[in-house]
Amino acid sequence: EPLVIAFDIFPDGSWDEGSGWLANWYHTGQSALRTTPTPHSSPRHLRLRSSSGYVDRSVDLSNYDNPRLEFWAMIESFESGDEAYVLYSPNDSDWYTLKTFTNADPTSYTFYEFDLNGYQLTSESWIAFEAGMSSNNDRIYIDDVNIVERTH
Repeated sequence: EPLVIAFDIFPDGSWDEGSGWLANWYHTGQSALRTTPTPHSSPRHLRLRSSSGYVDRSVDLSNYDNPRLEFWAMIESFESGDEAYVLYSPNDSDWYTLKTFTNADPTSYTFYEFDLNGYQLTSESWIAFEAGMSSNNDRIYIDDVNIVERTH
């Protein structure tokens, strides 16, 4: 069983839910916590759309050896050129792209996990989800965000 460092399942539509984080979600642009379409786990999920949706949140990873970012995601109405990004930063200024979503990614909820071990792990590490799509009809949904320590 992995040790849960931080998690958020977006239970009530506020940006301060979950546990283990240093602060609330920072959110800007076309970012929202929605009940539709069906979230991976009820009652809500994070929706980013257009080119302005962005959220990030900080967590202390300085005492961990093998942390992983895990979440469920799906895209909607992506066309060629539409992208969304999963990002990591050890300092809120140097950002590393863990994944770029494109129109080749699944339109149903799919599980993703990323090993953060290859990055600097600090007392204020950041994860972010960023939209880079062309219109409000282009959406990415993210749910059940977890940062866990793999203990093998």
